[in-house]
Amino acid sequence: MGNLLQHKSTNKITVSMGRIFGNRYTMVVIICIITLLFNLHPALVAVSTGLDPSFVYGFNKAISMHLSFGDQFISTYGPLGYLTHDLLPQYMVQASVAQVLYSIALGVGIYLFIKRLCKLKSKLWGYAIAIVMAYAFSVGSSSSIDFNYLSLFLLYCFLLVSSELPYYKRKLLLAALALVAAIFLYVKFTLGFASLGALLCLPLSTLKLRPAHQRIKSIIRTLKETIFVGFLYFLFAFVLTIPLYINNFLDYIKSGWIMSYGFSGAMSFQQQGTFNATIICALAIIVLLLMFIIPLPKAKTLAHNMLFLIIPAFVAWKYAVVRQDAHIIFLAQFTFPIGILVLFARLKKNWIDISALLAMIAIVVTFTVIATPLNKLSTNQTIVGLIGSPINNLKQLNTVKFLQISAERNTWKQESQVLLAGDVLPNNFRKIIGGAGVDIYPWEASIVAANNLNWKPRPSPFSFESYSPYFDNLNTSYFKSKRAPEYIVWQNILGNVNSYTSSIDGRNVLWDEPRTVDTILQKYSAVASSNSQLILLKKIFKPPTRPLKVLGRQTAIWNHWIKIPNAPKGDFVFLSASYKTSMLIKLEDFLLRSPTINIAVAYKEGVVSFRIVPANLSQGFLINPLPYDWQQFSNLFSHGKSNGTALSIEFIANSNYVSRVSNISIKWLSR
Repeated sequence: MGNLLQHKSTNKITVSMGRIFGNRYTMVVIICIITLLFNLHPALVAVSTGLDPSFVYGFNKAISMHLSFGDQFISTYGPLGYLTHDLLPQYMVQASVAQVLYSIALGVGIYLFIKRLCKLKSKLWGYAIAIVMAYAFSVGSSSSIDFNYLSLFLLYCFLLVSSELPYYKRKLLLAALALVAAIFLYVKFTLGFASLGALLCLPLSTLKLRPAHQRIKSIIRTLKETIFVGFLYFLFAFVLTIPLYINNFLDYIKSGWIMSYGFSGAMSFQQQGTFNATIICALAIIVLLLMFIIPLPKAKTLAHNMLFLIIPAFVAWKYAVVRQDAHIIFLAQFTFPIGILVLFARLKKNWIDISALLAMIAIVVTFTVIATPLNKLSTNQTIVGLIGSPINNLKQLNTVKFLQISAERNTWKQESQVLLAGDVLPNNFRKIIGGAGVDIYPWEASIVAANNLNWKPRPSPFSFESYSPYFDNLNTSYFKSKRAPEYIVWQNILGNVNSYTSSIDGRNVLWDEPRTVDTILQKYSAVASSNSQLILLKKIFKPPTRPLKVLGRQTAIWNHWIKIPNAPKGDFVFLSASYKTSMLIKLEDFLLRSPTINIAVAYKEGVVSFRIVPANLSQGFLINPLPYDWQQFSNLFSHGKSNGTALSIEFIANSNYVSRVSNISIKWLSR
């Protein structure tokens, strides 16, 4: 009798538990809790020195100053950039709310995906799939959430094209996606661009070319829906300019497009031993797309509905192959969740299908890991660290830390003070500057944070990003205007790493934005220096400078030395050059990456090679005097002269590139 009662009691508990965990509201709450645990972490990051931290601090600071992005401040990130990287306490709440909203939206999306597509009889399988998907979509969110946002957006796109929704519900979801994509535009331009591409391709999922008598009607319906979502996107984007302090929407779009499009030509970078990463990344993307396209034995092909993936996949591809360093990890952030998505979308009871899909996603992950130069990356940037980040959130009790707002602010302050110690300016610098406006050159904006300076940044405030005549000319106009800062702190960024250059990737800092540098040389003069690391420049008032005059013109051949003409005594010599490229080169630049172009400079003391930004070549590079050490830099700004006298130059490119471009048209100028 006792055993019977115990058995009935156990059955009641089992039934009760089944009802609780089988309830749809309970299920969505549990899935959201899982996504919250995987994604919540302290939103605030300490400010530190270095190129990337200064870059991130720079756009955070610009947001807090309410500078208008697109004209007063230009960057790859927009006025909502703190939603991905928050370095200022005033945006801690907003960044935290964004994490919560992302997690909840992910939880709801996963629930809807399981409910509509998986058709599982067992709730246990539903929870298992939910955990795997939540994990995949949370990979890397504690370090860089850009592609996690995009992956979540694509999850809802997938739900739209794979569900038979009533007309009004479909329109509402399209409108919601258009709003999110418009918000993404102000987080990061490429994020908004990739989302727009996916958005405009969504209506193609309803296009039916058969039967023939309904073809025209279907095409018209698809065009109307494409126009509808495109109009909503730009309407929402335009309306958002008001609260986000965007003075000119078109300027924001223009500067963002130039910045993104020019990335390949200016920033392509190949680390030693990663040449094959390009091919490996291509294979990973191809396999991922094949997972959607190939019809398995008992599965319907999804190719028709998956066209919205094309542009986001291309964006992920470009990130991976243009700059072959830590950017390759973004491929994992894209391929891993999308691979899991298609895996479960096509999951059937047929073990042949399951095995084929598992093998495909294993190939994608393996290719991504192989393509990543793990030995070149810091520990927290490796694929292993990236994929393990959701578990690390749990291990480190980040959800608890996330709730301790006051403690987080104190930690940020203490850590920032320690990390910024190396950027504290000498006492004489701070005394001279006082409360006057100051800009930092070439890019170390963390100096502003370390010294609480009155920052007056040029429109494109990081020289390594000013890889277009458009940005160079904007900065030139700024330094010629009354808005120009009273002082410029010029830092020898790379110090003793390479005494011949002070920019990235072997570039010469004087050539990053040629006209801007020439304007600084005309309008500013050194008033202090420190330890071969810093020069303080002060705005001076001089009579108008003479315009540049032409010394001569010539046509030069690649990989051949060219003698630099002599100029009148005391004059500077500038090089303006151009060449034409074939359509094949332009296509390679767009789809793949641009080759590295160098100029070798011969001095009496030897030969030095500098990487150039081809787009800025026509802006007029300073050739003589061309300092090659810090002391000569200092003399150039202090006395307007330098011992770095160049004798001849050589344009260097690989033979394959040279065979598909014209000879170089050179114009020598002097002032």
